[in-house]
Amino acid sequence: MPHNDEVLVVHLGGLGDVCLAESLFLSLREHFGDRLVALGNRRFLDLFSEYFTRTHGVESRHWLYLFSEKLTGPRWKRIVFIGKDREGSIRKRWKAHSAEEPLFIDMYPDGAFGPAEPRDAGGSAREAIHIEAYQLDQLPAYGIEPARANITAKKAHRVILYPEEGFSKEKWPVENFIALFRLLRGKGVNTLLLRPPELSLPVEDALSFEDLSEVK
Repeated sequence: MPHNDEVLVVHLGGLGDVCLAESLFLSLREHFGDRLVALGNRRFLDLFSEYFTRTHGVESRHWLYLFSEKLTGPRWKRIVFIGKDREGSIRKRWKAHSAEEPLFIDMYPDGAFGPAEPRDAGGSAREAIHIEAYQLDQLPAYGIEPARANITAKKAHRVILYPEEGFSKEKWPVENFIALFRLLRGKGVNTLLLRPPELSLPVEDALSFEDLSEVK
């Protein structure tokens, strides 16, 4: 059961989407303080556990009440949803579980993963914007000061490739990741191919998340 002052942050994205949201997590932490509880893919959210009091995996039946109109569940001080909700149906449903108006952060602009040159609804070219900046620009409307995470650049000694299947958005084909993996390996570059749980890759050297603990 949540405490009355806890804020539930829901992010159902994959590894790349969660990494791009680090500045958003930082901004929410600085605004709400030590009250954030994260819900989503726990393996990914745990990479940023310093921003949350605890993390939860959305696959647990405990969270079914958030996605069903027939089930009831506990109320949170506020629910923050980072994702896509074009029709507003999720926000409408979650009002019953949020003491304050749910806070919605659109994960990425429509068409962000389409043509190389983004265009608006009228077909005119629009200025490209980084996903991180796009998310942070939405915070002032909620009275939240954007904060950008300071990421220290480090010389890479290894390349890690992580292919994912595209469902709701277009992604680089898995075959391209495999071809790039073999190309880099052939050039002597220390390269790892990380296998998502939902994919079976025709590469003997592909690693699972569990294998990473053994990588030096």
